Amino acid sequence: MTELAADGIPVAVSLRVLKLSRQPYYRWRKQQVTEAELVEAYRANARWRCAFTSAVTA
Repeated sequence: MTELAADGIPVAVSLRVLKLSRQPYYRWRKQQVTEAELVEAYRANARWRCAFTSAVTA
C-alpha cells in the first residue's frame, strides 16, 4: 500500500477498491515484522522474480 501512496494514490482509495476495511489495515501496519517473516518475504520475492524471468525469456 505504501507504494501506491508514494505514487499519489491515497490509501483510503486503495482500500475501497480492494474492498478492505481501514481499521484492520492500520492495525496490521502497526504490527512489527518478525525476522522470520522478513526472510520469508525476501525468499518469496526471489522465487517470484525467478519464475517470472524464466517465463518471459522462454
